Amino acid sequence: MGEDATVEGASAGRAETDMDENADQTAASPPAPPAAPVESVPEAVVETAPALEQAQSAEQGEARAPSAAARPAREVTGVVTSDKPDKTIIVRVDRRIKHPVYGKIIRRRTKLAAHDEANTCREGDTVTIVETRPVSKTKSWAVCRILERAGA
Repeated sequence: MGEDATVEGASAGRAETDMDENADQTAASPPAPPAAPVESVPEAVVETAPALEQAQSAEQGEARAPSAAARPAREVTGVVTSDKPDKTIIVRVDRRIKHPVYGKIIRRRTKLAAHDEANTCREGDTVTIVETRPVSKTKSWAVCRILERAGA
């Protein structure tokens, strides 16, 4: 029991010195300004605010969701390599990058699945696709415009 009393006494002494150090730090910093009073907003106003924003944007001719991001959607251009799935095309996007070590320009290809609602794209067409919300597991792009037809 004598050992416990010694340990408790030692830790109590450390706690007092810690408090003294904290008191010095607190005294050195200026007091925080009083907080401004917060006005309560009725719940009905909070719930109708997104609907009001959507109505205002509809009046201005904007057709976007109230939670849509402000950044523009990514657009890429590529060649249709497959149009076999219904309402889906596979687009090969070519890009050129500089090799990080050797500096040589090398070609990289990416295959993206894009949604084609009207089934208008054919194999070999050059199309522009935009990033959208995911339509399926692998499809999060949609056809924006057809730049060039395969036969033309």
